[in-house]
Amino acid sequence: MNEFRVSVKSLSEHPVAEPSGELSHEVEFHIDADDATLSMDWDGGVVRGEELKRCLQLQEKGPVRVTQSDGWGDRRPERWQEEVINLALDHSVSESA
Repeated sequence: MNEFRVSVKSLSEHPVAEPSGELSHEVEFHIDADDATLSMDWDGGVVRGEELKRCLQLQEKGPVRVTQSDGWGDRRPERWQEEVINLALDHSVSESA
């Protein structure tokens, strides 16, 4: 199994007003592989609305463990970080419900 710990490294304290009038925040995540072969930061870009709420829940919860099947590493998508982070966000929301 491929196991990762995902956390919010930083979430901007002050929102930025977008041209549409929406408020958004910058977010950066941290990903660690359980086998210590990977430790990286990943720029999550701008978040708002429901996505911001999910990031706040993950930040409050702390690192979330995400597991992928063994074969996943061979066929993982180019932007696999997004997949791992989305799984962590989903996990933190489901535990808060």
